[in-house]
Amino acid sequence: MVTPLGFARLAAAVPEGRLGETMGAGEVGRELGDAGGPAAVGAYGLGSLAAGFTTRAIVLLLRTGLALHKTTKGSSPRLAPRPQEASLS
Repeated sequence: MVTPLGFARLAAAVPEGRLGETMGAGEVGRELGDAGGPAAVGAYGLGSLAAGFTTRAIVLLLRTGLALHKTTKGSSPRLAPRPQEASLS
């Protein structure tokens, strides 16, 4: 449920003419996350599985905090329709 919503928001914020490139990069990031998450938990969890999950949770929380900080500090994605789309409706 979260992935389609994230990709929809990404598509709404993309400059015109860059949708394919941006969605491709987003898909690569998603695939790396799908593969990297279990690998990271395995690497962190060499001592124990609980340590692996705990470390992964901390890393995700830190990255989420960084992403939110950048979003609120910089320009937020544009969710309004593009001018030519608004005139068509």
